[in-house]
Amino acid sequence: MMKKMMNGLKVKTGPQFYLYEEGGISKVSDLLKSYGAKRVLVTHGTVSWEKALPKLVFLNDETIQFFYHRYSGECSYAEARRIATIIKKMKSIS
Repeated sequence: MMKKMMNGLKVKTGPQFYLYEEGGISKVSDLLKSYGAKRVLVTHGTVSWEKALPKLVFLNDETIQFFYHRYSGECSYAEARRIATIIKKMKSIS
């Protein structure tokens, strides 16, 4: 018996949106608004944050509330739990 292949199956393993172009960072605020974002958690490292911060002008957008979390430096279940806890706390803030 021959099995049919599934067509149209979409598997998304990466970011929901990815833009790679010069000046792309200037589009972040509009992109967040297009998704209806009101509160955003920015997860960052130490060195990356220091280097990127001067270019992250969208963080000045007063229509979006930003929260910040410096991650532990490694991708781990413990770090994922910490971030999940932060998100739960964010959801409880009105």
